[in-house]
Amino acid sequence: MRLFLVGFFVFCCSTLYGQEYIEITGANYSLASIGPGEGANDPLATEVLRLLNWSGVFDVKGDQEATDLTLSFTRYPDIAKLQVHGMDGLVFYTGVIPLPVLGAKEEAKGQATKIISALTGERPKFNSAIVYATNSALEGHRLVMTDFLGVRQKTLSADGKIVLLPRWNPSSTAVTYTYLSDHGVQGVILSLKGKREMINPGIGKTLESIFTANKNRMLLNLSVRGNADFYWYNRSQGSVQRSTSRSAIEASPDLNHRGDLLLFISDRSGSVQVYQKNLKTGKSWRMTFGGRYNAEPTWSPTGKFFAFSGLVKGRYQIFLMDVQGRKQRQLSFGAGSNEQPRFSPDGRQILFVHKSKGIQKLYLMRTDGSFVRRLTESPDNVQEYNPDWSDKEIRW
Repeated sequence: MRLFLVGFFVFCCSTLYGQEYIEITGANYSLASIGPGEGANDPLATEVLRLLNWSGVFDVKGDQEATDLTLSFTRYPDIAKLQVHGMDGLVFYTGVIPLPVLGAKEEAKGQATKIISALTGERPKFNSAIVYATNSALEGHRLVMTDFLGVRQKTLSADGKIVLLPRWNPSSTAVTYTYLSDHGVQGVILSLKGKREMINPGIGKTLESIFTANKNRMLLNLSVRGNADFYWYNRSQGSVQRSTSRSAIEASPDLNHRGDLLLFISDRSGSVQVYQKNLKTGKSWRMTFGGRYNAEPTWSPTGKFFAFSGLVKGRYQIFLMDVQGRKQRQLSFGAGSNEQPRFSPDGRQILFVHKSKGIQKLYLMRTDGSFVRRLTESPDNVQEYNPDWSDKEIRW
């Protein structure tokens, strides 16, 4: 975060979240509090405040609570003016909005984006997309896409067949997923324009597939004669090259953004644990040692740390670990299971699946475990699972 503002309103994690968080993530997590001010009860201003809070950059406080920034909103005959003030009256942001406002939610999103950009130097990815699988008795299995706010939704696949483990490509223009069709387990690539491509490695069953920076090269988790290993797949040739060769099960791959480090799980030690492999040297090493089942590892955008789910007293909880494996921190607690973590493209949020009383729903929390809230508003009879968050913003 670029901290070029007066330091009074920024709370760094060394004081708010502890030194341990810095050591795990390698970065200072910053947070500012913002409160409503004069005219901020206007519906447009209220929506801006909600988006600032949802972004994970700000805590929004009530009228009587101490805040470091306030938002003022004034309507004139032809324009509205929105400002963010510091405690000493210093103006950090001014936005002028022509009236009448035709798309209030889009205007609020634009203002929230400009405020965050002005105060932090970072652009929030409000138009990024989350893809996930659903299942219900009425609609069967579907592949669904929603936005960062859980408002917009688009169904990508709705033939009722089981769909699992969708993953975005680096450009956020297509997803790959596992498809349980009448012909068995297959991998599919689906562009947002609707073009479908079957993954045909020629051997085994495609349990999971992920993209790399090279659009012609993918990493597949193939089950061949009952044993799951990783294979490099050439899309244009339909050929595969084996990457791992062990009697143990290898699964749940995740590549860092540079494409040189691979996280995966294996039961080679007798229990399911997270491993890391350097693809340049070919060496791999065990990362997790606590507990008998640690799974679903996922890199943060910086690659300095990763999240995973671990079994604790019969329930899954989400943990952070640094890339060297020296520091670990539990993020989720309480009843139910929390699993399948995925990072937001700015690294400030973690998307995950919360399971309670047989119901699975998508939730968000900050990367320090705070501000837990549900993403979607689907009915209880719709199960949601296997989410993945796009790196780029998309056009809806």
